[in-house]
Amino acid sequence: MGREINPFIIPFPVTIVTDEAEFAECVKSLGAEPPSIEGDAITVAVRDKGVVVWVDKGLELGALVGAAAHEATHAALDLLSMIGEEDPGCEIMAYMVQSIAVGIFIACGSTGVE
Repeated sequence: MGREINPFIIPFPVTIVTDEAEFAECVKSLGAEPPSIEGDAITVAVRDKGVVVWVDKGLELGALVGAAAHEATHAALDLLSMIGEEDPGCEIMAYMVQSIAVGIFIACGSTGVE
């Protein structure tokens, strides 16, 4: 089952999944057509509904760190855009990226001590 996290007070959820079928199901539940997965991770934002992040659970720690930072940044920017914030301050952005990246690590079952 995907993990839903709610970074800060943004009224839209971020759902993080590691299963491709669940990713497609979550994107469809937001009313969008799921894109094909062509890499280690992908983020889909559906305006005014939420964000779904898929990450390959089998990534080695270094690759997972990179994917988590990359996808968390996309998710944070998408969420902020949904509330009309096109130029977020660096502190709010940093905390959002951090909370989403941590959610990705948790969803992947990584302790960071492999």
